[in-house]
Amino acid sequence: MNLKIKLLTPNKRRLKFILLVTACLFGASSFAQSVVSAGGNQFTSTEYQLSFTLGETAITTLQVDDVVLTQGFHQSRLEVTAVNELPSSNVNIKVFPNPTSDNLHISVDNQNFDGCYYILYSVTGEVLVQKSINSTDTQVAFDAFSPAVYYLKVFINNCETNTFKIIKN
Repeated sequence: MNLKIKLLTPNKRRLKFILLVTACLFGASSFAQSVVSAGGNQFTSTEYQLSFTLGETAITTLQVDDVVLTQGFHQSRLEVTAVNELPSSNVNIKVFPNPTSDNLHISVDNQNFDGCYYILYSVTGEVLVQKSINSTDTQVAFDAFSPAVYYLKVFINNCETNTFKIIKN
C-alpha cells in the first residue's frame, strides 16, 4: 500500500524566491553600518584609522585588558576607580596606591573583623585571591600579576561593601 502525502505549500520556485529575498535582507542588515549624525570625517595613516561622527545619540565604552574603546560622545581617558559603593556601610574603606605595581593596601576603619574579607577578580571574572581582613591595614601582593585591570570586592560582616577597579602597572 502506497501513501502519498500532499503538503499545502507554495510551489518550489516561489519558496526559493522568498528564502533568497529574506536571506539577502537579513544578511545585508547585519553587516551594514549606519548612524544618524550631524556630520563626521575619516582619517587614515599607515598605522591607524580614525573615523568619527558628530551628534551621535548612542554611546558605549568597551574594554579588553588595557585597550579601551569609547564610542559616542568624547570620553577622553575616563578612569573610574570606585565602581560600586553601597550606602548602607558605616565602615570607611580606602584602597591605595591605585594604580599599583607591587603591593596594594586595604585600609579598613573597623573594630570588629568578623566576616571581613576581600576577593580579587580578573577582568574576565576569574577569582584570583580570596583572603580575610584581620587588621586595619591589609596588604595585597600584586607583584605576581600581569599589568591589567582587576576588581577588588571588600566584604564587611559578610556583606559586599565596596568594589574597586584596580590598575596594575
